[in-house]
Amino acid sequence: MYPVEIARQPTSRRAIVCQACWPIKPIVEFGGKIVENAARKLVDKYVPPIALIEDIDIVTVTWYEETANISGIQPQARFFVELNCSERMMQRLSTYVRIKDRDGWINKLSGWEYVPPESISATLLKILCQKL
Repeated sequence: MYPVEIARQPTSRRAIVCQACWPIKPIVEFGGKIVENAARKLVDKYVPPIALIEDIDIVTVTWYEETANISGIQPQARFFVELNCSERMMQRLSTYVRIKDRDGWINKLSGWEYVPPESISATLLKILCQKL
């Protein structure tokens, strides 16, 4: 799960991001495109953003990113959130969930809440807030 879109508001140290939850299932290799794209990135010294703050397997994460980028797999959930870097808080702007081929949306602000430690949102704060 990685931010696919970031809207920065420099004066407020806030970021709006999209978090997606991908299904765990076998991935078709798309004629070797996933491996080819991941290999090209690695040769070009690409470093996934999460590797800046955590000790991870860069090859595996790059492969996962390319799988999400070109496979056409739809996420099971998508959360648009606003992060407040200064206060270490977040609010959900909208939520999309897909269960058994049925879609559901909530387009209501959740209200500001503190970001739980060890959560995906806490990881996003570490990555994004150092850049804002």
